[in-house]
Amino acid sequence: MSNEAAQLESRFLSRASIVVVLLAALAGLFGAAFAGAPVGILALASGALLVAVLFLWSSLRTLSGDAELTAVAELEDMAPPEASLFAQKSMLLRAIRDLENEHSLGRLTEEDFATSRAQYRAELREVLESSDALLAPHRDAAELLVEEYRLQKAKSAYRSVPPKPPVACPKCNVSNDGDARFCKACAFELGGAA
Repeated sequence: MSNEAAQLESRFLSRASIVVVLLAALAGLFGAAFAGAPVGILALASGALLVAVLFLWSSLRTLSGDAELTAVAELEDMAPPEASLFAQKSMLLRAIRDLENEHSLGRLTEEDFATSRAQYRAELREVLESSDALLAPHRDAAELLVEEYRLQKAKSAYRSVPPKPPVACPKCNVSNDGDARFCKACAFELGGAA
């Protein structure tokens, strides 16, 4: 099926569902007005059922390959491989956590737990190795950016707060830090900021 035909079919389905909803609403109103509330509710329910059938039919055609993917599904298929690997990693970690919970509740035997856990961990190892291989070309550039950021932060921190010169205690003449409030030897109040 060509892209134009898929777009026409998509437009037809959306318009058909709107028409079905409007007809069901009108039938519900007229049915409620002339035959009572149960007939109106039945007409609305039948309209909702028809819309659900239209959407189900469209989904089944797409899944079976009779209809082309919509633009949103095509964009999901064009997602970078990192996104797919991240989703697989999250799914496998969640599966391992669920498996451990099931085992701790006593719903799995030791043998089933060990087999399933080993299988999930092997799949997770493959996903992590694949993501490492995909990210390897970018690792050196990332480390360089991190190092530049650290140097920049260190320079800005050094420039923003210069150290205060040491202060001598007037009572015992001991040298204290510039921001000290009390003398470290005799506890005389120096008046520095705390």
